[in-house]
Amino acid sequence: MALISRNEVLKKTSLSPSTLWRKERAGEFPKAVRISTNRVAYDAEAVDAWIQFVISATGYDTSSSD
Repeated sequence: MALISRNEVLKKTSLSPSTLWRKERAGEFPKAVRISTNRVAYDAEAVDAWIQFVISATGYDTSSSD
């Protein structure tokens, strides 16, 4: 399991910090793992799976090469 920082998650998802916080609290986004007193990280595979889920839920065709 690879861990990525909160800033990396924000870049990958284009979510705002407050939206990420709300989605995590609502159980709509993978939970962060506390890796030290002042630092959290996210499971990179879980974040990627969430991104794929969101894309598939919109019906967006990612196979298009336009």
